[in-house]
Amino acid sequence: MLDNLKQAVLKNVLTGLSVLIPLYLTIYILSSIVGVFDHVFDVMPQSYSISRIRFPGFGLILVLLLATLVGLIVRNLIGRNVFRFLNGLIERVPVVASIYSLLRQVSEAMLGQGEKSFSRVVLVEWPRRDSWSMAFVTADSQEQLVQALGKKDRWLNIFLPTTPNPTSGFYFMVPESDVVDIQISVDQAFKLIISAGAFPLEHQKP
Repeated sequence: MLDNLKQAVLKNVLTGLSVLIPLYLTIYILSSIVGVFDHVFDVMPQSYSISRIRFPGFGLILVLLLATLVGLIVRNLIGRNVFRFLNGLIERVPVVASIYSLLRQVSEAMLGQGEKSFSRVVLVEWPRRDSWSMAFVTADSQEQLVQALGKKDRWLNIFLPTTPNPTSGFYFMVPESDVVDIQISVDQAFKLIISAGAFPLEHQKP
C-alpha cells in the first residue's frame, strides 16, 4: 500500500514537472528576449524622447518595426543591391566574415528564409562509424579544395549543428556518395536538432 502511494506521488510529481519545466523555461526565455530588446535603445542620448519611453516589450516592438522596415527596403531592387554591397564588404573582413556568414545562414534557415542557404538536409556518419548525425548541405565544395585533395568526384560543404544550440557546429567536406538524403524541410530539421530528437516529424506536413 505504501509503495503504491509512493509510486503515485512520484508519478504525479514527475508529470507536474514535465508540464512546469517547459512552461517556466518558455516564459524565462521570452522574458529574457524582451528584456534584451528593451535595452537596445539605451545607447541613445537621454534627450531623445523615444529613449524615455519605458514599458515591458517596448524595445521588442521597436525592433520588430525596424525589422519590418528593413525587410521592405531589402525586398526592393535598390535595397537588395545595397544589401549585397554591404554583405560584400563584411565578407572581406577576416574572422568577421566567417562568423557573419554562419550566423546569417542559421538565422535565415530558422526563420524559414534559408532554403537557398541550406539546400539539403542529409545524414552523415559522425562522430564514428555507424553513428549518424543530421547536417545541412551549404554548397558544392570549392574546386580548388577538391583538387588539393586529389579527388575528381563531387564533394559537398557540410554544416553539422550542435544540440541544443544550432548556431554552433562543424564545417567539413565530404564526398556526395557518403551522405544520405532525407526528405524533410530545413525548418523541421532544426526543430529536431534543438529538441535532441524529441520533435515528432510524423506530425508535420512534408
